[in-house]
Amino acid sequence: MNHMDDPRENSGPDLEAAKRMFWHYSCSHFHLDREGAMTEYRRLGGSPERERIWREEYVAYWVFRIDPIDCTAFFQLRNAHAHEAIPALLAIRDLGDDYSKLWLAYTLMDLSRTSQAGTDEAKAARERAIALWQEILSSPNGIISEHKQLINSSDRKSLGARSAEEYVRYYAIRELERFK
Repeated sequence: MNHMDDPRENSGPDLEAAKRMFWHYSCSHFHLDREGAMTEYRRLGGSPERERIWREEYVAYWVFRIDPIDCTAFFQLRNAHAHEAIPALLAIRDLGDDYSKLWLAYTLMDLSRTSQAGTDEAKAARERAIALWQEILSSPNGIISEHKQLINSSDRKSLGARSAEEYVRYYAIRELERFK
């Protein structure tokens, strides 16, 4: 094996570009293919061996960035179908407001459905998601102003909500009804 075939060899402008591209498309061949980027990605050196390492780094990167104010990490982990993040997500106990709880719950439920999630892990993720949605309804904790700004009028209208708080409650009710 020459050094360019070694998955631990992650240097050089082409490999860095391939890694950025892989991350940009949330570690997804589907997205790379759909956007017509797969040929360029392969030309730059994207390979299954490197993808395994880059995916581990991607998941670790976003798990480290979980923040009660910025829910971007939840969205990125969901986009990557990052079942590997379930244990870290299950360990989160205090997220602050109901908007963060909503997206943690949604992320857990979504990741529990990936085929790679272990049975016990998936069950724990689903149970925690349901508990978080129930907590939003039984013990509302409010929504910080930064999160209220993220819920626009068309989002509220889609659920018949008059406020950001109602939107989060109605969203939680809708999700709970799916799993009765």
